[in-house]
Amino acid sequence: MTKDERFLIELYRFSAQSVDPEKIVNPTQVAKNLGYKVLLLKDVLKGLRQANLIKIYGPEEIIITERGSEVARSLLSG
Repeated sequence: MTKDERFLIELYRFSAQSVDPEKIVNPTQVAKNLGYKVLLLKDVLKGLRQANLIKIYGPEEIIITERGSEVARSLLSG
């Protein structure tokens, strides 16, 4: 599993647990859980954004898109 896929799955879990109705997540918290450094986080976010799997609203605010959720569920299921 790639680092991008691991991040997407962890983001999916974070957003599922979020009490925020918009499911906004701090990417730094997700990266911290996975042990990712800041530079790696920037690269991962760039790739996921270009693939339209996440939307970035600011340095501490991202959400997973519907497509990102579908990909995460398919990765979790097999």
